[in-house]
Amino acid sequence: MEEPNYKTIGINIKIKRIRQGISQAKLAKLLGVSAAHLCNIENGKVKISLKMLYKLTGFFKCSLDDLLTV
Repeated sequence: MEEPNYKTIGINIKIKRIRQGISQAKLAKLLGVSAAHLCNIENGKVKISLKMLYKLTGFFKCSLDDLLTV
């Protein structure tokens, strides 16, 4: 099984967050993580859990595929 591209996922999250006009700090609080952790996710520096991906799809009202692909 191929490893997900965490950089792509992070970029997609950042784009969606900016388009909705929400700060990293506010989104991090809503997701129950630190702003530093969300920053690391957006920069592709950490692996993101499936649970976190599903939280994000709910928040952004998008599909999982929207976050995983270019």
